[in-house]
Amino acid sequence: MLKAANKTIASGFTATDAGIINCDDIYIIAKLWNIYSNGHFGLFTQAKIYQEVQEDYSNFSIRVGWKNENQWVAYNNLDWSLNAPRGHLPWIQGRVLYHSSHPDFNFNSFSLALGDIAFGLLEKWGSMNSPVIHNLVNKIRLCCKHLEIY
Repeated sequence: MLKAANKTIASGFTATDAGIINCDDIYIIAKLWNIYSNGHFGLFTQAKIYQEVQEDYSNFSIRVGWKNENQWVAYNNLDWSLNAPRGHLPWIQGRVLYHSSHPDFNFNSFSLALGDIAFGLLEKWGSMNSPVIHNLVNKIRLCCKHLEIY
């Protein structure tokens, strides 16, 4: 998705970037995840789950295993196997992160911890959401109407 949006890990992937990716790329990315995980992972699966939870990001995060009870699962603790909850991958970062010129900064424990603190405050104040997930789901709806996902 980064390549399709002409982005890098260092620059990150934003809600706006979801709109930049063309429909052919969205479809190919989603279809490959779907095929190679037998429908267990991928953008189509995540879009269905997001709709099932009425676009509630907190409930979505619990359903896909990104959040356990009140604790967010760190990137390094994601389950990369088919034993993971349905929709667990790809991990679409919805947290607030602090940017750095270091290419791996978004995935180190320090930045994830800062992001979790900020994200936790947003959640506490009732304003937590993920515009990235929301915009990707809308893009999939727009691009893949013929799939009768919705």
